[in-house]
Amino acid sequence: MQSTRVDKRTIEAVGSVMDLWPMGDYSEYVPRGTARERIYRHWVTVGRHLKTAVAQYERAAPASRAFRADGR
Repeated sequence: MQSTRVDKRTIEAVGSVMDLWPMGDYSEYVPRGTARERIYRHWVTVGRHLKTAVAQYERAAPASRAFRADGR
């Protein structure tokens, strides 16, 4: 009776073949643009989220809790 044991070299070989012919398109996960552009877009998104959060808070908060520009 023959053994069906898979050794480490066989597993590594299968992994190498999968690297040559990947199952999916990984290019969609590669960052686009320079690091500076990506950081800029990130902070623009953060600003948009903060603006939305402040607007939601101001709509939900009673007048006594609402943020006032004069600090009172």
